Amino acid sequence: MSRAVPPAVRERARSRSCPQCRAKPGEKCAPDRAGRSQLHRGRIRDAQQAMELPPYRILPPDEDRIFMELQPGEADTLVASWHKDVMDELAPYPYEAATLLRLALLQAEARTFDNFAVALCLMPLEFITRDEAVEAVERLIARGFVERVDPTHVSVNALALDIIERAVLPAQFRLEWNAAKARWPGPTPPTVQLTLM
Repeated sequence: MSRAVPPAVRERARSRSCPQCRAKPGEKCAPDRAGRSQLHRGRIRDAQQAMELPPYRILPPDEDRIFMELQPGEADTLVASWHKDVMDELAPYPYEAATLLRLALLQAEARTFDNFAVALCLMPLEFITRDEAVEAVERLIARGFVERVDPTHVSVNALALDIIERAVLPAQFRLEWNAAKARWPGPTPPTVQLTLM
């Protein structure tokens, strides 16, 4: 696999974390069953994506939204309100989705949450370097989901992702949401209060 990769991509891949084996920048990927150490496909794919910025995206303002409560057990919880197109577009890019959510939470000064889905969305940030996090921000700016305010600050496009109070959602929607949660037949997701650093 790695022999067919252009040298520039291979070099860029070596400077990145591996999403498959968690090798750090500069480290070799974990050896395969035959004992050979080569660059994993995920590492190569990340390097190829990093070498070209994504296109700018104009988001339709009336698109459906996806909601994630930060603290589902609290009546006055804050809610992450995602534009559906943003969620769909970032699904193959977990580092960017995690970075966008982290920026939105910090912007809203919403550092405390116990929703397992929120923690899961943020988890990829545990496995990337500071440089890779900065790169994710640059890609979000290129997409139009984040705007640069000055050389050191950015602002999340509220149309892409906004942190809102649960109370601003329509009352009928909140009733239906509560009823749907009450009817959920599966196990209760784990709730451990976490603080965003």
